[in-house]
Amino acid sequence: MTTANKITIGRLPMKTPSWISALAIVGLLAASHAEEKSNAEPKAQDQTEAEKKIAALGPLKDELGIWLSLDSTEHGGVAWSRFPIVVTGTKELEIREKEGRKYMDFRLPGGVLEFQPAFKLGKLYTLCTWMLFPAPKNNAVVWQGDGAKTAGSALYVTDKALFAWSATAQAPRGYGALPANLQGWHHVAVAADGTVTRAFLDGKLIGSIPEIVATDLRSIGNHWEKAHQNWMMCAGLDDQLIFRRPLTAEEIQKVMQFEKPAAAK
Repeated sequence: MTTANKITIGRLPMKTPSWISALAIVGLLAASHAEEKSNAEPKAQDQTEAEKKIAALGPLKDELGIWLSLDSTEHGGVAWSRFPIVVTGTKELEIREKEGRKYMDFRLPGGVLEFQPAFKLGKLYTLCTWMLFPAPKNNAVVWQGDGAKTAGSALYVTDKALFAWSATAQAPRGYGALPANLQGWHHVAVAADGTVTRAFLDGKLIGSIPEIVATDLRSIGNHWEKAHQNWMMCAGLDDQLIFRRPLTAEEIQKVMQFEKPAAAK
């Protein structure tokens, strides 16, 4: 496994807005060493296969921005993107297989996926992922924003509740409590509508926070700051989808059927 894996998707003018409507031309940048980089075009059949899978989302496919399959450390786990992004994965990340399904394991301290630069979410979005419970240290960052003192965290999970870290207040905000002794695969989602951020567990609303807690995304599965990487890691994440608008509970329930883990409840 290499020190870092990168994917670069598309190259668009700087004035292009974060949420663009056209599919970016895809190019891959795989790093065999931190200092050695080479450009490569994706295989046409790989892109076709990804688009066939995305079609299963129905009309929601047109609202999809990024799909991270997380079944490989190659290219930072990104399977498809509508935007020009760069994602890196550290050498501590591992791909595991359980009940015939591959997923990304963040349990080793330092294991993290990082957007370079941070991806601009704005104030209208939905983040979805399958998550393996419980977290190793009962305090796992799922989506972490940028900035040492200005960052917001769209979602971090303890053994008892779902939380966010407010970018404006620089303080924790609670979405709501989790069922006791949560085990195995469960679907978590966060939807921001410009005013309120809502959190969902297995397609059901857990609670809301009357603000947009995060407007960008820098790291997945762990905090990007090394000082926090030995106690804020997730156990396992799989199939992350980033949508360009807030989804309803009913829409999130439909998204749950996309690449659903066999062991999910």
